[in-house]
Amino acid sequence: MSNVPPPMSSYQIRLPSPPVHIATLPTRDSIVALFPSGDYHIWDLHTRIPKSGGRGGGKVAEPKLVQEGRFQNIEQVAEYRQVAVDEHDQVFALVTLKGGEDAVIRQDGDLQVSERPLGRVVSGIAQGVISIDMDGEVRVGGGECHKPFPERDASVLTIIPAAAEKLDELPSFCFDVQVSRSSENSSESLLFARDAHSTLYALQPSSEGAPYIVARDSTSMTVSSTYLIYTTTTHESKYAPLSVIQRLINGESVSEKEKTWESRRVERGSHIVTVVPSAMSLVLQMPRGNLESVNPRPLVLEVVKRDVLAYVYRMIGSSLLY
Repeated sequence: MSNVPPPMSSYQIRLPSPPVHIATLPTRDSIVALFPSGDYHIWDLHTRIPKSGGRGGGKVAEPKLVQEGRFQNIEQVAEYRQVAVDEHDQVFALVTLKGGEDAVIRQDGDLQVSERPLGRVVSGIAQGVISIDMDGEVRVGGGECHKPFPERDASVLTIIPAAAEKLDELPSFCFDVQVSRSSENSSESLLFARDAHSTLYALQPSSEGAPYIVARDSTSMTVSSTYLIYTTTTHESKYAPLSVIQRLINGESVSEKEKTWESRRVERGSHIVTVVPSAMSLVLQMPRGNLESVNPRPLVLEVVKRDVLAYVYRMIGSSLLY
């Protein structure tokens, strides 16, 4: 794993102009860049994955431009703000129209205008991309508009542009949203959202339960295939098993021991950048700007368990050296 702090880098991608937003694709090793003109570029990164147990030099990645496009209906758009790609590789953008309304536009020009301000669009689960409404209005594809619970001033997570499906309501707007996708069953996917007051919520699209409050003191978060990982104001990183969170959302019985997440002390003010489960590493950015990798016990034991079940005993020793 290459861990190079900014402003240095392992490799660079030369773009024609500064982008307004960059996002990763949910299904492959690619990124999409959105430009002020309404153009977008998709790059396959071709990240080099070393062989098991091997080390050595070589290029970290060989980015290749695989798609260039431009959103239709650009004459109606005043500002492009964010970009997201769904699991079918359709590109969406959150835009502000010349009339002042917010909208989500698809690459083919399909436009869903919102009467209320939209604050966030992010790659979602199998049904489409997720939009976060600032005032509680749910808008889905096909021009349909639903206004559940108008008496509540709450944010709403919705799916665009699949069939109308209200996910849930959050007590406040959350800009930091991440999705844990289930490869076998999209109904088992989990959504995690963190608001400006450090409250971290978890919810499940197929569940009728209210959002579960995971923590009220979170400062950053990320999601691996088995854990929700977040840092707290008490300078700890915590590791909540997704299977336990799913049971909590569904109102199932969970023992106090299961609700006590494993934790690890981190440096004051550090924030999570990403998690690399294959390397058993959690990458943190320190207040000084430098990046550091740690190998938390839950991530190490997850790899050890995988090797034991696969009868790859030779790899267990090297894993435990962390």
